[in-house]
Amino acid sequence: MHGKKPSETTARPADEPHIPSLNIRLAQLLYRTSWFRFFLAILSAILLILSFPPFNYGILAWVALVPLLVATLSTPSLKLATGLGAITGIIFYSISLHFFWPVFGLMGLLLGNIMTVFLALFTASLWIMADRFALKKTLIITPIFWTALEYFRAECYFLKFSWLSLGYSQHNHLTLIQICDVFGVYGLSFIIVITNALLAWFVLEKLRRKKLTLWSPIVALVIFSVVLLYGLVKLSYVGLMEKTSRNQIDVAVFQEELTTDALDHYIEKTNQITRGKKPLMAVWPEVCVKNALSNPQNRARLEKLTREKNIYLVLGSEEEPERHVYQNLVLMFGPKGKLPGEYHKRVPVQFVETAFIRAGKEVGVFQSDFGPVGIMTCYEAGYSNLGRDTVKAGAKILVIPTNEVRNWGRIEHELHASIVPYRAVETRRPIARSASVGVSMVVDPYGRIQSKLDFLQTGVIRTTITPRRYQTIYVRYGYLLPIFCLIFYLGLMLGHLIVPLLIEAYHNA
Repeated sequence: MHGKKPSETTARPADEPHIPSLNIRLAQLLYRTSWFRFFLAILSAILLILSFPPFNYGILAWVALVPLLVATLSTPSLKLATGLGAITGIIFYSISLHFFWPVFGLMGLLLGNIMTVFLALFTASLWIMADRFALKKTLIITPIFWTALEYFRAECYFLKFSWLSLGYSQHNHLTLIQICDVFGVYGLSFIIVITNALLAWFVLEKLRRKKLTLWSPIVALVIFSVVLLYGLVKLSYVGLMEKTSRNQIDVAVFQEELTTDALDHYIEKTNQITRGKKPLMAVWPEVCVKNALSNPQNRARLEKLTREKNIYLVLGSEEEPERHVYQNLVLMFGPKGKLPGEYHKRVPVQFVETAFIRAGKEVGVFQSDFGPVGIMTCYEAGYSNLGRDTVKAGAKILVIPTNEVRNWGRIEHELHASIVPYRAVETRRPIARSASVGVSMVVDPYGRIQSKLDFLQTGVIRTTITPRRYQTIYVRYGYLLPIFCLIFYLGLMLGHLIVPLLIEAYHNA
């Protein structure tokens, strides 16, 4: 750090006054007392926890990072700044992902806290930048750093896990997520962090200079208002689109916990629900049938069902083409008993499925009389790149067969289901999600849940969906924002941290 040890600096830019010049009590606590910074880090963790299921106070996410940013940018050392991010992460992820514990034990706790590494890296990166630039410049790049690290940990490496990305906290605020059709969920995270950074600047200015600078909260309010106004305008089109839509599809989404005679059970239920009504598309959960393709008897029964009932049937099947090697497939049988396509799950669950399931490589789009049907499977709904790729391949509707573990509990199911409306808004495609124990739902292109079956409920959702053709800005170009953030972050950190260390090592050698 320009020849100084971290302990010799205050992580403040050179143009700012020394801390001892501040004489108000709160500033002394903030800048000089470690326990007060720890309190701020814990406060951010609590606000983040409250922003997600089961509490769902998503509006708190717009201020949740302010305490952590204030603590990080006032701390005297890189080590402490890194520790503050780690404290927030450990509390936030350990509590929000506590359902990993009964399934994986101690390993589950460790897996859940892999994301803590990225939060600690975020605060460490900010501190390094604050040591080199003016504090205001550091706050400007804060949303870039956050989005870069969130995007990387969610979609870019082998342990990628998108749950609890900051943008997902807004799932209960339908108006605020409409902007995802332009920027995607990572763009929404970017915007939320902008408001947090502006409010953190307001607090820091008050504490450092005893100045009441109102421009930053005003700008934060304007940004929030623009997002809100955009959502209101978009939602005003809902009624118009419903009136002008003629090509509607009847769907029947099943939620039944799997049994040993699952095929018999689902055929019986489908016969009952289609008697006299005949939905055009029935959706069963993931892996609800064993060997639907390789077992000739099972396949014949499915072909007979779709032929006699004149329906499309989407279902999940587990196949074993080789001993101890499995395929997680989604199949669609057509009204004439034919098989329009099969989709191999492309992103198996790490440490649960990756050990024995062979991942697929092709995008899942099946042709039907009502247009191309896009397929994602369960866990894959958490990855916006998969939804985007599927729609770019021509899908007019999205279907997500899902199978989750009962003993993970209600919170896990609610957390997973809360992601689904984002895929609908990003792509402006209706989504039919069939889950074995919950939460099954039908979501319209605006993220509105038309109908759903909660955790452990049993039954069938009967409703209509409307295919969509046009591609959103996000589907066409939306990944440019997180990719830019990642490149910017890596370039800045490489230029201001790695390169100087290499040059110093070269000269010392």
